[in-house]
Amino acid sequence: ARQFTNGFAEVFWTAERIAGHAAELPLGEAIVRSYLELLAKHADSLIARKSGLAAANEVSQRAASVLDQLQHGSETFAVACADLDFYLRADGNCRNPGTSADLIAAALFVLLRDRRLNWPVRFY
Repeated sequence: ARQFTNGFAEVFWTAERIAGHAAELPLGEAIVRSYLELLAKHADSLIARKSGLAAANEVSQRAASVLDQLQHGSETFAVACADLDFYLRADGNCRNPGTSADLIAAALFVLLRDRRLNWPVRFY
């Protein structure tokens, strides 16, 4: 509902992030990077509904921390991503950032609609 009221601001912001990263990275990596940026910037509302705002904010802080690992190289970043993935899946998936995933899907739709993804797509 927030997207309807704010002109789909997060969807278009995320589409720009994906497109920017995809200019230099395989699409799979561009999506992961953009997903972490979105999650770091906006607490996921599904997590907030399932586990409370404090849990959603904790996930956002962890996503920001993972992004900080980029400065230490790709291996450190990959380990941090794997650790975050484990954390999100633990505890019965209560910290599954579903709203953010929906925004990623919508952003990819925008990029496809606007023909901003170059084919063939290089995922990895």
